[in-house]
Amino acid sequence: MTEERESSFMKAVFHGVVADDLIFPYPEMSKDERENVAMMIDSIRKFVSAKVDSAKIDRTHTIPDDVIQGMRELGLFGLSIPEEYGGLGLSGSGYARVMQEVAALDSSLAVTIGAHQSIGCKAIMLFGNEKQKQEWLPRLSSDWISAFCLSEPNVGCDAGGQETHCELSEDGEFYILNGEKKWATSGALSSLFTVMAKQKIADPKSGKVRERVTALVCHPEMEGVEIFQKNRSKCGIRGTWQA
Repeated sequence: MTEERESSFMKAVFHGVVADDLIFPYPEMSKDERENVAMMIDSIRKFVSAKVDSAKIDRTHTIPDDVIQGMRELGLFGLSIPEEYGGLGLSGSGYARVMQEVAALDSSLAVTIGAHQSIGCKAIMLFGNEKQKQEWLPRLSSDWISAFCLSEPNVGCDAGGQETHCELSEDGEFYILNGEKKWATSGALSSLFTVMAKQKIADPKSGKVRERVTALVCHPEMEGVEIFQKNRSKCGIRGTWQA
């Protein structure tokens, strides 16, 4: 129970425990962060008013390259990435406030930003080693777009039922990954994928081999990676490309 309580408020609720230390005091933004977020929101409003044609994005199913570049220049792809890796390092409250504004202005922009930071590169921020963070996060905060690859044609987003598997090569140098993913937001535009897969892992205590869900980082130029459908229309967020 301790692990669940420490890691997740909702997990604790389902165990009949209200872990109030995880939600109180309420995570207010500092005065400096509030001022910075307010200035950023003002810049976002001006940018969207001058550069973003939401009706055209919906008709053409595409966010123009100059709009994507403008989003980069505003720092929108590095909102929650720590400052030491080139991001803005906003708190959860600051990130939520900016995303609230972007979503009100254009839903396709909001989904593109949200998928990148909330799931695309989140695993690297939370669980990556220092070398991985130094290598990837500066690019992800300023240039690259990332995608999260979980959903599959036969099982949707059921992580436990996914058919994608990986195994360590005999020399232990790399992983062999086999499977097909679908509905990966920004997948056709991404320079980095967080790919979920099943892996057979021996339990260190019992020695029994069990399938566990794991995550691997891939790049589109890797051997064997193929993007065979670049976009699927989605009501209200047609500007987001899902490979």
